[in-house]
Amino acid sequence: MEDKQMTNDGVPSDLRHLMTYSEKIVQTLESLDGLFLVVSHNDADGIAAASQMFKLLVQMGKEFHMKFIKSLSSEVLSEILDENFDVLIILDMGAGYERVIDSHLRNMKKYGFIIDHHKTSLESIYENISLMNSWAFALSGDFEACAASLTFSLLLSYDEKLVSMAPFALAGILGDKQLTNPKGLNEFVLKKALDEDVVKVHKGLLLRGNTLEEALAYTMPPYIKGITGNPHEARRLLEKIGILPESPTEDLFEDTTLMKKLSSAIAIKLANQGVSIDDLYEVLGPHYFFTIDTHIKYYVEDLTEVLDTIGRTKNTGYLPKVVMLDPETIASVMAIVTSVKKSLIEYLISLEENHAEYTTFWYYMCENPNIKSLVATFGMQYIVPKDRALIVVSREDSNYSISARCHRTLVAKGIDLASALKRVAESFGGFGGGHSVAAGARVPISTDIRELLSKLDEILQEQLKYQGE
Repeated sequence: MEDKQMTNDGVPSDLRHLMTYSEKIVQTLESLDGLFLVVSHNDADGIAAASQMFKLLVQMGKEFHMKFIKSLSSEVLSEILDENFDVLIILDMGAGYERVIDSHLRNMKKYGFIIDHHKTSLESIYENISLMNSWAFALSGDFEACAASLTFSLLLSYDEKLVSMAPFALAGILGDKQLTNPKGLNEFVLKKALDEDVVKVHKGLLLRGNTLEEALAYTMPPYIKGITGNPHEARRLLEKIGILPESPTEDLFEDTTLMKKLSSAIAIKLANQGVSIDDLYEVLGPHYFFTIDTHIKYYVEDLTEVLDTIGRTKNTGYLPKVVMLDPETIASVMAIVTSVKKSLIEYLISLEENHAEYTTFWYYMCENPNIKSLVATFGMQYIVPKDRALIVVSREDSNYSISARCHRTLVAKGIDLASALKRVAESFGGFGGGHSVAAGARVPISTDIRELLSKLDEILQEQLKYQGE
């Protein structure tokens, strides 16, 4: 992490404006009474932000309830505004709907907050909402800030002791793929957590399983072509580099020579399949862990998976006890995580063999909508060539649900998945948005997917051509 100029309170000078605004939001939150409704995105970042907001509102003594949704549309927003509340808090979404929300809340004589990191217009002034968007503070919502790190700034503004919630902020940052070589607000959160001894550093691989053979075959990430999901090939690799497949996984953490040998073998495999340097760092470390009750150790990766899973599987009723880091609850959710990962590995193997290729992207139809975005994320990291995006589609109720991912190298060449998916989805009567590197869309089930994909391919080619001129 880079050395930065600090103010007297230890906040980097380039974050001073954000932290001052955080203090104002906290003061406004404290001044409001009645029933609070918290609406959040149901992914790891959204639920990490909601977990912190849960803690903050409990500390403030507020009465509240929470609602988790996949995406915000005009129809969903109308349903939210019809619910019973006095104060509305929207986390990890809301970009593009600020004016509509402000107008409705003004008519209802109610107040709201939008805490988001998706691009939006920053020119308007609102009367009945406080907008905290990373882009307003010169922080990229793609790389430097997410909903979880923005919410963490509120907790620090309220009470420095709430730095104890840093693992949740880091879990959200990791969930949005912003923890490797963190920048901006994310870097500040990590430094704060390390300085306050809330988390500690683990260097090296992070594998799960009773034996090294099992751990290598079923730990995800990473996805190693031909080895992940294949215990026989995992055994062959271990034997080839002189490691006993039956060795307990704990040996890896106690024997630095063993750790280096296996790390090198995995790094070579991943580099040969085109995995980026950033994604290699995510696998090889550093990793961060925290302890509860002086002896129970959790990694930030564990918490990210727990939060993502309770959202993805609609088990958000676990949230209060997860916020308390209740070991039994976390163990219960981790059992669900294991099941989800086995399914994910099967889909990634299928992606390798059953995709269609367009000029600018790979396309894959995923039967399980609840795992679609994971297939998109990990498929992009470990399988798809870096000069192509990945488009994963699922049937969901009366719609097609679309997840899109690309590597940062494509963004540097002009690709913006958020604008591309918004444009193509709206042309088919749907909606879309997100980030330049990760976006999503929903379109009616009557849509001709082949026609949509062809049009999306044209839009992405236009983006690349425009950047090249």
